[in-house]
Amino acid sequence: MGVRDRDMSDREEELRRNPVDHVLYALHNLCITRPERSKTADEIAVTLAMEPLQVKEALAKSVSLGYVQEQVDEKGILKYHLSGTGILRVCATFT
Repeated sequence: MGVRDRDMSDREEELRRNPVDHVLYALHNLCITRPERSKTADEIAVTLAMEPLQVKEALAKSVSLGYVQEQVDEKGILKYHLSGTGILRVCATFT
């Protein structure tokens, strides 16, 4: 198994175990941390190469936990960004 294959299997294992954390880390790493940087669930799914339903479920759980905030833009489109609590949650795993 090559390095790329191992990396892909590690990523797949991470997604399977905890898609919520994977989405939170990605929002943080992509600087989706302010309302003006918000993205739709579908945009996030494309960026992360994840199934849209899996991303939507992870975002819904993250919203319920206060880690992600929802907002509706001027066109009526629902978008998401990492909340202050979500930023703290992600950063806490680095210490």
